[in-house]
Amino acid sequence: MLQFFFTAGAWAQSNNIQFDEGNNTGDLQQLTHSYTQSYHTDLFLYPNPAVNSARILLPYVAENRITVIIMDFNSNILQSWIYSPGGNQLDIDLTAVPAGLYSLRVQEYGYPPDFLKLIKQ
Repeated sequence: MLQFFFTAGAWAQSNNIQFDEGNNTGDLQQLTHSYTQSYHTDLFLYPNPAVNSARILLPYVAENRITVIIMDFNSNILQSWIYSPGGNQLDIDLTAVPAGLYSLRVQEYGYPPDFLKLIKQ
């Protein structure tokens, strides 16, 4: 059972799940229902560490477009990609990304984002 802890206008975290509740206008029951139906788990990123490219495997076939954003840990966006619905593999080109530690934000339109750590060599 997931438990939700919310503080108005702040980030809340439970089981490595983050919500930005500053803009939430619904009640907790609606949010919980929506979240339970929409949360995708078990994304798989390989190779990691990566050199020139990496692949994200989804445990489902995407019904909507998916956006992947690569950010450094100062929240600076380095690059982004948009993928069409219908697939479960997201290939990302890392040739323009310098070596370092990054966060990948993976979000299917209409669903909460997932986050993955990536090491670029």
